[in-house]
Amino acid sequence: LTYPFGRDQAIYAYAGKLLLEGKMNYLHVFDLKPPGIHFLFAFIQFVSGESMFSARVFDICWQVFTAYIIMLIAFRFTRERYLSLLSAIIYLFLYFRQDYWHTLQADGSLNLLFAVSVLLLLSSHENHSFIKIFFAGVLFAAALLFKYTVISFLPLLFVIMLMDKKVLFSLRVKNLFLYSAGLLAVGILVVSLYYFTGALSAFWDIQFTQTPLYTKIAYETEN
Repeated sequence: LTYPFGRDQAIYAYAGKLLLEGKMNYLHVFDLKPPGIHFLFAFIQFVSGESMFSARVFDICWQVFTAYIIMLIAFRFTRERYLSLLSAIIYLFLYFRQDYWHTLQADGSLNLLFAVSVLLLLSSHENHSFIKIFFAGVLFAAALLFKYTVISFLPLLFVIMLMDKKVLFSLRVKNLFLYSAGLLAVGILVVSLYYFTGALSAFWDIQFTQTPLYTKIAYETEN
């Protein structure tokens, strides 16, 4: 609770503040991170005001709920209550053993969205639901807005969905289509938001031109 903001968190908080004022990230503030973390900080400030302490309280609640979802996922696989609880405790321990700089980051914040997406897929596999599959896609797309590299999960998921012989092939194709529709719906929403606010070109330039250049320079200086 006493952790201050690092430079990264301060940028996210400022970007969130501008969003609440009706200004757009990337157009009115420069940051290399994807937009998900900016919108999360905007939500934190909308709920609890501009306070580092409130943001840390929110982070604790967010991560505890993430641990709870991880516990539910673990229980579906193991049917062991104590092992599932242990998995949640280990997650919280590994997260909060990090310092102020590495908590309240995009990487840790996306875990809740990713975990709920996985839980919806598992639940639908046991008791089929097109709605759950669609919203699993929506939530995974939301997680992508925090860190694009999470997309490496998708090829494996698509292979599993198509190779699941317990399900009719036609149903597998429908599941894949609905999951992809959830992904696409979020993508269209985000592109539309930045297009109609005049921030799409700035968003595209920073995310897909400036960020790769920055990463290349960072690797060169480390070497």
